[in-house]
Amino acid sequence: MNRKEFIKSIGLGTAGLIIGRSMIGRLIAKTIYENGGHFPNILIGTGYGNAVAAERLAKAGHKVLMIEMGMDWEGYKQQNPDFKFYKMTSPGKESTWMKNKSQAPIELGNFFSKFDKFTGILEREDFENIKIYLGKGIGGGSLVNGGMTVTPDKNYFKTIFDAVGVHIPIDEFYDTYFPMANKNLGRQDIPDDIYNSDWYKFARMGVEEGKAAGFKEVKVPNIYDFNYMRKEINEEVPRSATNIEVIYGNNYGKQDLTKTYLKRALDTGLVTILPQHRVDNIIHNMNGGYTLNIAQIDTQNNTVTTKKFTCDNLYLGAGSLGTTKLLLKSKALNGLPNINNEVGKYWGNNGNTMASRFTAFVLGHESRGNHQATMPVRGLSNFDDKEHPFFAEIAPMPTFGSHTALYLVVNKLKKFGTLNYDSQTKNLNLDWDKSHTQHMRANAEYFLSQMNEHGSTGWFNSKYKNNKVLLPENGIDETICYHPLGGCVLGKATDLEGRVKGYKNLYVTDGSLIPGTLGVNPYVTITAIAERNMAKILDSNY
Repeated sequence: MNRKEFIKSIGLGTAGLIIGRSMIGRLIAKTIYENGGHFPNILIGTGYGNAVAAERLAKAGHKVLMIEMGMDWEGYKQQNPDFKFYKMTSPGKESTWMKNKSQAPIELGNFFSKFDKFTGILEREDFENIKIYLGKGIGGGSLVNGGMTVTPDKNYFKTIFDAVGVHIPIDEFYDTYFPMANKNLGRQDIPDDIYNSDWYKFARMGVEEGKAAGFKEVKVPNIYDFNYMRKEINEEVPRSATNIEVIYGNNYGKQDLTKTYLKRALDTGLVTILPQHRVDNIIHNMNGGYTLNIAQIDTQNNTVTTKKFTCDNLYLGAGSLGTTKLLLKSKALNGLPNINNEVGKYWGNNGNTMASRFTAFVLGHESRGNHQATMPVRGLSNFDDKEHPFFAEIAPMPTFGSHTALYLVVNKLKKFGTLNYDSQTKNLNLDWDKSHTQHMRANAEYFLSQMNEHGSTGWFNSKYKNNKVLLPENGIDETICYHPLGGCVLGKATDLEGRVKGYKNLYVTDGSLIPGTLGVNPYVTITAIAERNMAKILDSNY
């Protein structure tokens, strides 16, 4: 069989079927692809936690299979050379997971956009009182986030675990694992010349207004390659962050996991990534290993075939919702009957609240510019205020944003939610209502009022006001969640190294380990926890 026939035999290039590649276009063995098989280590999900696990296992000489429900976007690009990730202003079918229109929190002029359903890069899971955004594909959330690379406040990090009765080795994290995570993620600080360019005028104005309102400026590192951005600005390379790219993927400058942890893991030759495969449930075997029942899906999310994989060691990195659902569903099906009652608890939205303000009529106000880079680099902190503690990311608004300001206000959590699995509907349910978020709205209203009062004044004493056009509920939306956390908390549902209580060789690596709130973007913390846990696991188990 020649290469062309081999490719055809495993589904490559077949319309509506699968992209039969691991990341960066590497072919997957036909026997593995068609028949399942046994691996010493299987990792479910390819986001931050499991990307760390894959690299650490492989560099220690262990073979790894990673299972990913979403697409191999690098392989897809190789098959479709004209495809590029979409601007926020012009989404197509690959932008959105199985919907025929954009699910973006702010649609930026695409209210009437329609396209065919497809297993796209951004998914929204809707519950009664909250809409949760998830990255889909090899690289998970790193594909669709804004790259903000933030280490949480040390005292708050300790406090959130103390609140659930878990005492973590706080100095170990800050002395060793946060620095390690930042280095391995490719953390960068924005150079002065780029920050002072037209592309970050919106951030400089936000800082100026925030300081006038009594808030503290916070410099926010990023994983974007700012040397590349400088070339974008000088029109020397194709534009990306300066081309309204972020939530539907980034074509060039962002150093997502496919360029850092996952690339290094694949470079060992010991890691295989299997895209477009959904793990439906897990069974604990008599010999102590695990069986995974898996559906291979096409680009319409239809099941092409079902398979069984077995492993000795299983790592769950499917995210707060995905990992928790797998554990609770498998318990309900008696595959993991010993799952403890802590699973599903301590869930939170990381205090996420969107807020916006604008001038209804442009009457002498200085423009923030419609040229706005999509990678945030500044925030405002009011975290030490006992009445209104929060951190506000100064977000870009790169379309009709010259007199509009946008923020992600991240609050402390006062009340946890709970996830549970309904065996009748086969759905994950979430106990989460306005009682969980009323203080978040109050904080956002306070923040906007202070920014409006102390912000710029135009002709005839015109002021900024809450943007009820962009966010109809008084310029605020606390139902949008980018940072789901909790459900399988470190030291509660697992031990302090991520082992699920009641089972051997079953580990959790993702944001479900964090009890509901961090006060900042969480992926640096997820990475640091995974780095620490993998160091301990490898020392004790291999």
